[in-house]
Amino acid sequence: MFSYALACVGARPSLWLLALPCALLAALPLAVAVTVFAPSGVALALMGDVRLAGDLLPSAFGGEGARVPAATWFGAAIALIAGVALWSRLFAGAVWTSDDSNDAGVRIALGATTRRWRRVLVLYLEAGAAIALAAATLLWPVVVVGGGSLLTSLTLGALAAVVAFRTLVRILLTLAVRAAILGDQPPHRAWREARSLMADRRRDVAAAWMFLVAIGLAVWVGGRFLLPVLQDTALDYPSSSNYTLGLQAAQLLVSVPLEAGLMAAAFGVWTALYLDKAEVVRTPPPSGRRRGSDPLMLRALITLFIVALVGNGIPTAIESAYARRQAGRFEDIERREIDPTQASSRPQSVPGGRPPSTRYTVEAGLTGAELTWTTLIDYSNATGEPLKDLGVHVYPAAYAEPVAAIPFGEELLAADLDGSFRAEAEPGTFDIGAVRVNGGDVRWSRSGTALVIELEEPLAPGDRALVRIDLIAGLPHWPERFGVWDDTILLGNWIPTIAVRQHGSWRLDQFSGVGDPFFSEVADYSVTITVDREMTVVGSGTLVSARRGRWSFDARSSRDAAFALAPFMRGLETRVGRTTVRSWYMADERAAGAANFDAALSAVKDYTGRFGALPMDEIELVVTRGSLGGMEYPGLIFTSGSNGPEAGFPLIPDLVRHVGFDVARRRYIVGHEVAHQWWYAAVGNDQVREPWLDESFAEVSTRLWLRAADGDNRAWRITTGSSTAEPRPGVLSAAATDFSSNARYSDAVYSSGAAVLLDLRERIGARKFTTVMRRWYERNYLAIGTVGEFVSLVEDVAGPQWGRYLRRFIAP
Repeated sequence: MFSYALACVGARPSLWLLALPCALLAALPLAVAVTVFAPSGVALALMGDVRLAGDLLPSAFGGEGARVPAATWFGAAIALIAGVALWSRLFAGAVWTSDDSNDAGVRIALGATTRRWRRVLVLYLEAGAAIALAAATLLWPVVVVGGGSLLTSLTLGALAAVVAFRTLVRILLTLAVRAAILGDQPPHRAWREARSLMADRRRDVAAAWMFLVAIGLAVWVGGRFLLPVLQDTALDYPSSSNYTLGLQAAQLLVSVPLEAGLMAAAFGVWTALYLDKAEVVRTPPPSGRRRGSDPLMLRALITLFIVALVGNGIPTAIESAYARRQAGRFEDIERREIDPTQASSRPQSVPGGRPPSTRYTVEAGLTGAELTWTTLIDYSNATGEPLKDLGVHVYPAAYAEPVAAIPFGEELLAADLDGSFRAEAEPGTFDIGAVRVNGGDVRWSRSGTALVIELEEPLAPGDRALVRIDLIAGLPHWPERFGVWDDTILLGNWIPTIAVRQHGSWRLDQFSGVGDPFFSEVADYSVTITVDREMTVVGSGTLVSARRGRWSFDARSSRDAAFALAPFMRGLETRVGRTTVRSWYMADERAAGAANFDAALSAVKDYTGRFGALPMDEIELVVTRGSLGGMEYPGLIFTSGSNGPEAGFPLIPDLVRHVGFDVARRRYIVGHEVAHQWWYAAVGNDQVREPWLDESFAEVSTRLWLRAADGDNRAWRITTGSSTAEPRPGVLSAAATDFSSNARYSDAVYSSGAAVLLDLRERIGARKFTTVMRRWYERNYLAIGTVGEFVSLVEDVAGPQWGRYLRRFIAP
């Protein structure tokens, strides 16, 4: 069978002459689809969101809500029909000439299949309908689930089933085409004969298929031509990237003759199987003399081999040119880089608002993965009632639980496609060494992340207490918020903080894995961290000093203080108004750090103009080794590195990079987390019971910024897997504890909650909406606002009817 195929390929120029235009007709639609429709395809494959896939189409094809002209549909239909008909005509002739008992001439082959080529068209239409029906059936659950709640494993499983079914149908189709062309069978009999042949010769069919797959993989791996979508491409979207378009054009030119060779081999293999050719059978020359391979054909094969070798340099040359351009860009970035010890420090401006009643002084030391720290809390009783005890949050205790019980543990395990996270993640340890109040030991108790300190004497309103808490923790091997992962250490939510007092009791909400379950008032922080000398530290507030591994920071009127530690971090720095913006990263994440920097500058400028100036003088962004997106702290933002949750799965990272999803996702995340500096860090709220006030506000701010900066919400739609969201009843009063998963929480609080605000903006007008947001910011600057207060503000600015409108989304 294979000897026959090799002889057929080597001795029949007509087979190549017919295979070449077939390969061209097959390659052109693929190139167009890869260049134009790849973002929509990846959106549908990874997110299952049909509406998002439609929105990501070019406007000429109905994207962004554009209406497709009738001429476009008509022209595309005519081109498709003509292309399919021409391809069927040529394909039928190639099948005919692959039989050594038929004359090898191109004209004779086309003439002999004048009636039969339509059967090829019918067979392909029937096979396409079967594959489409199977795909619709298998992918329907994916489309129904869709959006952010879709599991990647569900999508990939459905796609794998579709591919397996398509492979089976294509093998049957290949045999049925031989029955129709070489056996002169009508389509229904051709299908029957193909099924019979496949049942009788299963081993030969499997061998033929695996042989051709091996050839195809060899061509792809060796030349990187057949699937240009899998190339690592530019940072820009494909539609605006000359590099990507040039690379794909070069790959198309070289892939056509290689694809023709693969098709010629396939013609010979499947025809040999159909005719049951077990031995080498050479094509007899027209004169009746038997001879070996055609010398012209041998020269053509040698020429093709040389073209393939030379052509392989075309994409490589484009890649090299792109790499040189990127290297030049990185050299420019490197010239502007600073290290954390060079972070410009100016005297801190004094934030407005009421002076904080609490000050935290933290002295910490890090040895390996062991963290020891002492927190001194200078607390003034501003509750208006005498206090018998103090409620304190100790969030690091949550990281001493089993991996699945650590916040975000379930999400990280679900996204662990290759098992690497499961193999490396480990919980930490946590212990409270001593607790003292005003120098004396006191009784205390801890339940989860809630610490209650009993006071020897009631603390009267206005009186002060000095609380000292000694702690020790073995850092978890964990990539998010608190822990060590690779070479990066994150210290988020690590400082013991006094809980908010409400209605005569302490709000000691446990640290759950849904949302950001934190609720805190502003305070002043003074933090010193001692580390090995090669480590660098960045964090909340202003760097006061960095000498011999001892780093000191001050943060005024802050709701928390978080830090990131890594060896030899590099950064970029500039000022936007009175706010200094810095982006920090390791050398291997320079592209991500630069992208963070550019997005943050644009977002800070936009939000400052819309809402007002920030209380903090500095915003630091850090590229971490995490994968779940971003996390905000006052003056500090953690963003995931270049490895997203799909990084462990073959090919998917390349697809994500190709269509620009990684760039869009990073831009959205930076915009959202920067917006939290206004809605959380400056204007506080109860993030446990009223998360709408920070998450939905940050979401709307991000979308308005993206519209102004990019002209559309592409980055938001790609990241959230949504095109639109509808306001839901009860979303304004929904608590984080109402949701069983972050996916449901995000759909409601982020998407639907933002839809309420955007709908309000449409109804009252953009100018009046901006007035509402600015007044909300001014009234609750460094304070804590509530949903009820926001509704009252809307009534004051826009009218009582709009307060009634918002109350429709508050649960009774």
